Amino acid sequence: MTSALGERATLVSVGGGPGFEVIQLARLRPGSSRWRVILLDAQPGMIAQGHWRRSRRVPPPERLLGDAVQLPFPNGSVDAVLSLGVLCCLTDDGADEAAAEAWRVVRPGGFVVLSVPRWRGAADDERHTRHGFARVAGTRPGRSVFRKHK
Repeated sequence: MTSALGERATLVSVGGGPGFEVIQLARLRPGSSRWRVILLDAQPGMIAQGHWRRSRRVPPPERLLGDAVQLPFPNGSVDAVLSLGVLCCLTDDGADEAAAEAWRVVRPGGFVVLSVPRWRGAADDERHTRHGFARVAGTRPGRSVFRKHK
């Protein structure tokens, strides 16, 4: 997935809170690339924690207050949406709306990285494929990578 994102990519971590994944993204990023990483969370206190500050090698991400069901981005403007442990905090209707929002903001050929607790099973995988994403990788139900067709 990381090579498919290219040199300049916009990645949004929905419900990214304090940014634990920012350091992991920095490790995956090709050396010469300049990725724009945005942490979006509905809770100001979560964004304020800022765990990315622990590494000097990781540029700080942008931080935005926002909601998974109303992403503040134009259609097709994001290369990858990370949804790590967010859908389990939403109602079924809210999770459907979040999947639809991911579809709206991800560019053709872009990705959604999904991780939810194992007890949710494959319901969220099905939810994303129903909204048009193709599952391209996964280690178990609920931990998957999806791609939007070009």
